This record gives sequence, C-alpha cells and structure tokens, in this order.
Amino acid sequence: SAAAFFDRRFGPEAAAVLAGAFVSGVYAGDPRTLSAPAAFPLFWRFEEESGGMIRGGIRHVMGRRRARKALGPAAPPRRTGLWSFSGGLGTLTRAAAGALGGSVALGCAALSIQREAGGWAVETAAKTLGAAHLVLALPPHRAAPLLDPIDAALARDVDGVRLAPLAAVHMGFRNRVPGVPDAFGFLVPRGEGVRTLGVLFPSRMFHDRTPAGGDLLTGFVGGVLDPAAIRLSDGDLLDTVLGDLGRLSGTIPGPDLVRILRYESAIPQLELGHLDRMGRVRAALGRLPGLALAGNWLGGVGMKEAASSGAAAARAVIAGTGHGHLQGSRAGE
Repeated sequence: SAAAFFDRRFGPEAAAVLAGAFVSGVYAGDPRTLSAPAAFPLFWRFEEESGGMIRGGIRHVMGRRRARKALGPAAPPRRTGLWSFSGGLGTLTRAAAGALGGSVALGCAALSIQREAGGWAVETAAKTLGAAHLVLALPPHRAAPLLDPIDAALARDVDGVRLAPLAAVHMGFRNRVPGVPDAFGFLVPRGEGVRTLGVLFPSRMFHDRTPAGGDLLTGFVGGVLDPAAIRLSDGDLLDTVLGDLGRLSGTIPGPDLVRILRYESAIPQLELGHLDRMGRVRAALGRLPGLALAGNWLGGVGMKEAASSGAAAARAVIAGTGHGHLQGSRAGE
C-alpha cells in the first residue's frame, strides 16, 4: 500500500503527514488501500531502479537534463511553475469540439454497444451508429454496463475501480483575502482535526481567474474517508471550508460568490490489486478487436495521464491496429 511504502522509506510520522496530505489532496483516498506502484509509479520506479526514492529522483532529474542538452536548439521551450489555458481547461474541449464541427453529438447517451461485422455498433435514443473502432472514454461505472453483454468478466474488472465522492466549494471575493499567501494552496492529512481535504488558490496561480483585485479560493470536502460530506447542506459545506481556512490562515470574510458542486463519483482509486486488474482488462481487450478504453482511472488520475490515455487510444485507432488497447496500466508507464 501507499502507507506501507512511504512508512518504510521515511518513517511513520512522515508517511502519516506528508504522504497522507498528498493522498488526500490528489486522490481524496486512503493511503492504506491505495496501491503504491499503481498510484505512485514514478516514486516506485525510483526505488526499483535506484534503490531509493531520493537517489532515484536525483538520477531522474539529471537524466532529463542530459536529454534536453542532447537536443540542443531542437529542445522545446522550458516551462517552469504552473500553467493552464487562458479561460480554464474548458478551452481545450471547446477547441476540440469546434474542430470536429457537426460530427460532435451532445446529450446523446450511448444505450448499448455491440460487435458487428467489421466493427462496432453504438445504440442511442435517436439512432444506431456504426464504426470500425470504438473508444470508451467513460468513467468505470458508466463503461461497465455497456461492456457487460460483451464480456461480463471485463465489465466486473472495470466496475471494480471505485471513485471517491467529492464536493468542490468555490468562493469568490471582490477583494484579495488577507492572510492567504501567494501560493498553490494547501493539503491536509487526515487526523489533524481539519475536515477539508485542501484548498486551492486559483487566482494566486493564474491572473485571469477573477476580475482585477479579486480572489478565488476552492475548497474540497469528502473523499473515501468522509463520503457523507457531499450530502451536507450548502451552508454547512461553506462553513466547513471557511472555518478550516480561517483556522489555518486567519479570519476569512464572507465570500461575494459561492458555487458548490457535488460529484458522487469524482476521483478514481487505484487501490491494491489495480495493476493485476488492469492486466486482466488488457487481456480482455486483446480479444475484442477495435475496442479501446481511455480515462484517468486506467493508469493515473492526473491531467497528464488522462490526456496520455486519450492520445494513445487515438493513435491506436488511427493506426488501425485491429486489437483492443489500454493505456498506462503498468507501473512506470
């Protein structure tokens, strides 16, 4: 488990505080049930290849520097710090939809999928669509019912990836909030008497997230260890985040804008046995030509891993490989 891995490397206190905060903030999960090689493949590889995380981390950084130096003038521009799209990540999906034009059908749920000669058929309420290749870029609990009539064992493995519930509490302020540092935000390990998993400071990271002089703070409540939190009232959720934020940074004024979003199935949990589960999924896809899966529940919950899974599925379709595809399900990929 992630807890055992970090405990062995750094001791129980560091594992509980540092790894606990990291697991709470990234996965909203339980370090005792998360799989270390699945949830933290880079750290796992550092130890496997170098005998220690710190030594492996140093070698990793030095290797990247050597590779960049070898590229010379062909090296891409160096990016430092945090970055995103102007206007938010929705910019990416809007641009993709715009490029695809009329071939994008929104609000058109897939009711079933089935194999047919030369490919796949997708049934919707309006019509049935046929294609040589099919990519299911769905969360596991949505993909599993579609897969069940085709391969029940595959569907069970997919459905076995649980997702943590989460409430996002967005708070907008007309003026900068005193006491909040110019930083990314903070994460909180469990057991510290703070219910909020963490608070991000989007307006401190990106200048275009608020009108001039304003502030935007986003708190997260819930997760595997506190699943009932998303059923709290809006007022209780706001009070929870403001109270925890106030304890850690000083008195916080009431926000001028509040938007609360609840997600029953938010963050995939790459728990113990996940790599074995994904191995079985890969084997099943090998028996289903033209079918690919993509999503952040396969091999990593981050933006990088999610985007990589989509790009890999797209490459498989473009190449017309004719066999199932799964991206990023082995440690270190």
